[in-house]
Amino acid sequence: MASAMTRGAAKHATNPGAGALTLCLFAVLAALASPAAADERPVLVIDATGSDEGRAMVARIEKHLGPDPLLAPVPDLFRLPLAAPTGTDTSWKAEEATLAETRKLLTPIGYRQAAAMAQDAQNRLARFADDPAARALIAELALVQGLAVAGERGLDAARPYFLLVHRLTPGRTLDPGRYPPEVVRTFAESAVTGATGRVTITAVGATEILIDGVVVPGGEPVENHPVPAGPHIITVRGERVVSAGRRIDAIAANTVRVPFEIVEAPLAARLARARDRLVAAREDGARNVAIRDLLGTIKTASHAVVVVREGDGDSGPLAVRLFTDRGALGPPREVGDDVAGAVAPLRPIKKPPPRGPGTGKPGGGGIGRGPEVPPGEPWYRQTWFKATSGTIAGVAAVVLITAIVTRDPGTSTLQGGVDIE
Repeated sequence: MASAMTRGAAKHATNPGAGALTLCLFAVLAALASPAAADERPVLVIDATGSDEGRAMVARIEKHLGPDPLLAPVPDLFRLPLAAPTGTDTSWKAEEATLAETRKLLTPIGYRQAAAMAQDAQNRLARFADDPAARALIAELALVQGLAVAGERGLDAARPYFLLVHRLTPGRTLDPGRYPPEVVRTFAESAVTGATGRVTITAVGATEILIDGVVVPGGEPVENHPVPAGPHIITVRGERVVSAGRRIDAIAANTVRVPFEIVEAPLAARLARARDRLVAAREDGARNVAIRDLLGTIKTASHAVVVVREGDGDSGPLAVRLFTDRGALGPPREVGDDVAGAVAPLRPIKKPPPRGPGTGKPGGGGIGRGPEVPPGEPWYRQTWFKATSGTIAGVAAVVLITAIVTRDPGTSTLQGGVDIE
């Protein structure tokens, strides 16, 4: 009897009917749940006016999309950074304290320390050299370094550092009431370029390279570019990368290689940069490129509603332009209070009622009968049924699996009879 029960339990545990039914329920669950999840189509809503009024209109349109089962705003991961103002990195201002400290060290016993501190600060600030205010701070640190070198080794040794000041802040002069005449004279003479070296700069992923705050034509890489011998500030930047930089020393008649390891910028920064280019654009070519970059970053959306001003001014009424998967902006449509009309072209197009017998139309043969109302979507294809059926199927699958795993080994509700030995 024990062996019969064991064989019965083993047969029950490997019952092909139970396994088949379980797989069937999982298949039904997947088939019903997938279409319902795919019903919503993400749409990017973006303000191109740069105004509070434009941002408020974006919020109105997004609320209008939200309840619709076919259109929805892009996920918050992308939407929230686009609604926030562009962040500005002002951490470079901390080096203003370093500048004040190095100036205090301009004494015979502090010259060497002042020069080292000023050089280190220039290296830290190099990635900010595309900002005019940060560039001016670098120039002041280079001037302090030149003064420290002049105090320790003489004015001729300071000329390369004074030249960097001229390159960072063209037209700079020294106040004769603050500096000795020989320092003022040597500083002015240092604006003339002397011996030259060359630099080769690689930064894969960057789109622009700056030397002493000036963009080098041609982009990355920069190969054998001539520069005056002496110190220089190298900066690399791009729409999709974190800016980087360093201070280097060019050597006369030699080539210095300057490689950079580029890091991709955070998602919020990449979105904000593309949005800012859209706001700043003044012609459709640049606008289309900016929107394509936004959609390329989001990936899940291929359509956009762009809030603009009617006409060319900054005070016209708000309008929208639709960007579709065809890849270009459509004509502006004034919004007013008709938010639904602004996004109507993105709705699915309804098919006209069929013509044929009983419609009362030519060729229909149904004299005196009004047009028949086309049947609605079958109930079993509607979203509410898909979602409900998916939930029910999921619960049923869990119950079935639980019953199989936890049942008494000697019983079965899936077997047609009882095995007797």
